[in-house]
Amino acid sequence: MFIDGTIAFSHKDFDQIKFGVINEFTITSRGDGYLDPPKVLINNVDGKARSSVNGEIVSSIQSIDSATYNAAPAITITSGRNGRASAIVTAGRITSLVIEDAGEYYTTPPTVRIIDRLGKGRFADYNTVIKDGKIVDFEMVDEGKFYTRANVIVDILSVGSGSTATCDIVTWTKDRVNKLKDVLDSNNGYYFTNYNTDKGNGYGVCARPLDLSISLVDNGSQHSPILGFAYDGLPIYGPYGFTNPLDKNSAVAKLSSAYVLKSNRLGGPSKVDYPIGTFVEDYVWMPSTETGKLELDENNGRFCVTPEYPEGTYAYFVSIDNEGNPAFPYLVGEKFYSLPVDSNYNSDLSQANLPTNVKRLKTEDGLVNGSNTILKINSVSNGNVDGVDVIESPDSFKVGNKFITCLLYTSDAADE
Repeated sequence: MFIDGTIAFSHKDFDQIKFGVINEFTITSRGDGYLDPPKVLINNVDGKARSSVNGEIVSSIQSIDSATYNAAPAITITSGRNGRASAIVTAGRITSLVIEDAGEYYTTPPTVRIIDRLGKGRFADYNTVIKDGKIVDFEMVDEGKFYTRANVIVDILSVGSGSTATCDIVTWTKDRVNKLKDVLDSNNGYYFTNYNTDKGNGYGVCARPLDLSISLVDNGSQHSPILGFAYDGLPIYGPYGFTNPLDKNSAVAKLSSAYVLKSNRLGGPSKVDYPIGTFVEDYVWMPSTETGKLELDENNGRFCVTPEYPEGTYAYFVSIDNEGNPAFPYLVGEKFYSLPVDSNYNSDLSQANLPTNVKRLKTEDGLVNGSNTILKINSVSNGNVDGVDVIESPDSFKVGNKFITCLLYTSDAADE
């Protein structure tokens, strides 16, 4: 938040592209009953990931896939499926089982369940033999008795079930300043969607706030003033600081971002469709011997003394290039230096939440907001008055009195 009340937006836009390899699995259900690690299918294809089992549940999934995707693929976890068999009944005994479908992806020999729909047959018991994930044979343990062929059902049951998972692929986040470069105003501002979408849009700035900087004479002639505060409570200064970060008597110079644009984008979206510089991932922080001095750290800040903090503080600095144009990451870098307060950016708070008896502190040297604003009405249309809210009224009104409405306008507006 800048000291003039304007909201500061980071370099990370809401617009993102999913493209790349699988970088994370999330196990949504660990299942139970697994004796061996089940197969993990990616878009119904085997051999692209493997699972681990701990205590008959799926404990982890590891990708062994180098393929790129433009959407998160479907994940299927199975210890075998689709096996089918029928029984050969001779003199009431099940003398053999016939494979009708060998199934697929069996990691543990499945269980054979033999049911007599009349409830007479009993004791038949067979084991399965698998090879390369398929059923290749059955081993008889007991033929049982009292079975009739027309009433025998053979079920092939996988050992272990119930595990599910999802995955995520590499996310590419658009650089907000680069995306909006053609529509940002002269203050590097834009009308963004509010946290509460019911409140429509609100004005915010995503790079050096030029209007505020000009009003505070932040031109490099002295150490930059505080332009605002980050959500972790640390100050955000303009681009100028002391050349010796611990000496308030040293010269003042422009502090530089240590982020540089990569020359390539391996395994990412097309450079034809998305030129280098489109995404924040196109930049890399490259430290040097000047890091922490005239060059800012990964958070776009440094520990230093400032006019407001003569004993020293960690502070962020807005970054600009040698021509004064915004330079990535513009305000705060990849992370906050300290722990941010969640309610600052993740709750539906507005001016309406201020207590009714609150007193606003206004100092003589503070910036003035909202004065000398001139609006010009370009066009009007006919309309009706649907109702009247009485704000203040004398006690002389009686039932049946009439209201007279009038249009308030300036002499300039009358001339229009």
